[in-house]
Amino acid sequence: MKQTILLISLLFFSNSWAEEESLDIDFFEGNPSDESLCISEKTSRYCRFNTYQSCNFLLGIMHETWKSKDNYYALFPNGELPECINNELPDAWVESRTTINQYAYTVCEIPCNVRSLPMLSNSIAGIGHIKGSKEILILELIEVNDNVNNYHITTPWYNYWYSFIHEGKKLYIHTDNVMLSDEVPSYRLIKHGGRSYEVDSKLEIRNHLYYEINTQEPFTGRTVGKNYRGWIEVINYKNGKKHGLNEWFYNIGQSFIRTHYKNGKRDGLSEMFDENGEEYSSSPWCYKEGEETDMSYCNN
Repeated sequence: MKQTILLISLLFFSNSWAEEESLDIDFFEGNPSDESLCISEKTSRYCRFNTYQSCNFLLGIMHETWKSKDNYYALFPNGELPECINNELPDAWVESRTTINQYAYTVCEIPCNVRSLPMLSNSIAGIGHIKGSKEILILELIEVNDNVNNYHITTPWYNYWYSFIHEGKKLYIHTDNVMLSDEVPSYRLIKHGGRSYEVDSKLEIRNHLYYEINTQEPFTGRTVGKNYRGWIEVINYKNGKKHGLNEWFYNIGQSFIRTHYKNGKRDGLSEMFDENGEEYSSSPWCYKEGEETDMSYCNN
């Protein structure tokens, strides 16, 4: 009997989108006067909604206010407005959709933005944020094309988003702000302390700390592996938290990002390089206890 109930439950779950009603989201407060000015003036200055809007409504606003952007005619060929079907971005704007339908945890020591569309523009799509590590049911991985991400040359990772349901609406969060239960991954773990050695294993998150599976002591050591983009990650941990130099490499071996952590928060210098090893003009940055700060802190 129990097996029958379980089978029915699994069949139901696998064919339906479950709502994440218990997820704690701090929604922004929209300004009704700005919304009315946006609609009447049709200028991006006033089009900062901070509240959930339908896909077709937001595309209509973009169609009117993004005409000066380089990607305008790539998004709106011949100036025509595409249609959102079932409140989803037009297929021409999306490279791929991958079904996930799996529980995960947010990784939001600094509040993570929640959006009504899978795109970087906070003024158009940003509606709130999530703090800390919260359980979340991820529906899909969406990869948008380069035209949707205005900054794809310097920040290509903003082409990737996860979707989830909250209060009957499909919302989006950036992939780097979510850790799937099997995504801390099939890494080679290089342990510290005494004699170092390598072992094939996985990490998991419990109470905001990283553990090796089937162990009770927070992980101290280094993971070396690849993320979903094929980039190599070298991440150091101490007592279950990111600590020390963490580095990401392009799949050609060139360093992409070098950043320092202390007790799970960015603390120290962060640098970003292109595939030729040239540092981006916006780099470096300096962090103190997870917050960006004056460069003098990192120069000491």
